[in-house]
Parts: sequence; C-alpha cells; structure tokens
Amino acid sequence: MMQLENLERRLALSVSHANGVLSIVGTHMNDWVTLSMRDGDVVVKSNFDPETQVHLLAGEGIKIDLRAGNDRSAINNIITASTTILGGSGNVEYLIGARKHE
Repeated sequence: MMQLENLERRLALSVSHANGVLSIVGTHMNDWVTLSMRDGDVVVKSNFDPETQVHLLAGEGIKIDLRAGNDRSAINNIITASTTILGGSGNVEYLIGARKHE
C-alpha cells in the first residue's frame, strides 16, 4: 500500500526582481499592494504574497500588474524608480506619494 504525506501550504510567489525590474503580479481577486522604503530598500506588502524587501539599483524600475478584481495600490513618495501600474479588469485605486507614519 502506498503512503502519501501531506505537504505544507505553498504560495506562488508574485514578487520578483530580475533584469532590472521589480515585478509584482496580483491575483484575479481583490488585491492591495503597498510600496515603501526601509534601510534604502523597497518594501512590498500585499494580501497575496509575503512581505518582500528588495534593493533596487539606479535605473531599475517597478512593474505592478494587479490583474482582475477591485484593487488598491499605494506607493510611498520616497520611491523614485520609474513605475508602471497595470490595473486589468475591475476597479483600481492608485495612491502615488502616499505617506504612512509608523
């Protein structure tokens, strides 16, 4: 008789940094993503991926694809990297230059 083991829950990582681009890909559900700075790095927080901290070099960019759903995106005004935001179908709310005091 063959025995099967349960695997831990796994997330498909949606935040990556390659070829000079920080890429953030949402889901087809209602997503939120915020970008802020910590110790000179970009911090990505979202409801679809674990918190990620990425060091961007001068000239590197950010691409956010929120896909379908009613989505929200907030980018701290300290971030100066060229940024592209794609909303997909659904309603999208963009907050550029948002400040959060922690």
